[in-house]
Amino acid sequence: MYETSFSRAHVSDLDLNNLEVRNLSFDESLLEKVSFGEARLEKLGLTDTALVRCDFAAARCSGSSLIRVSITGGRLAGVDFSRSVLKDTVFQDCKLDMANFRFAKLIRVQFLNCTLRETDFQLAELTDVEFQTCQLEKTAFHRCKLKAVDVRGSRLLDIYGWQSLRGLTIDPVQLAAVAPELAAELGLINKD
Repeated sequence: MYETSFSRAHVSDLDLNNLEVRNLSFDESLLEKVSFGEARLEKLGLTDTALVRCDFAAARCSGSSLIRVSITGGRLAGVDFSRSVLKDTVFQDCKLDMANFRFAKLIRVQFLNCTLRETDFQLAELTDVEFQTCQLEKTAFHRCKLKAVDVRGSRLLDIYGWQSLRGLTIDPVQLAAVAPELAAELGLINKD
């Protein structure tokens, strides 16, 4: 594994699948249609960078840092962002199924029109995080810490870890839809 950094780079239409790099970083850069499928990118550093239609499927990016990053139209199914720090980052129109955010810190992060099926936020810290018009299905939030997290307008189905979601902002329609899940997790008994 080697280390490398790029500043003010424009990279497009590049296949970097299965790449192994320690401390790869991009600053003030644009990446378009770059594929990092199944890559091992320990401590990936992205700052003031835009990624458009990039593929991070099954990429291992544990311990990464994403600061002021926008990811649009990305395929991030199975990506590992465990123990990473994400600040002022936007995921838009992204597929984040089975993504791993365990032990990650997300600060001022927006998920816009994304799918998050079987995504793992266990033991993560989420501060000022928004999920707008997203689909969260079988998403795990066990033992995570929340502050100002808003999921209004998103579809919530089979969410795990309701007890850790104290302070989560939801809308009345969502509350009615998730009431059976909440009751089951809290051990409430509903009788006529």
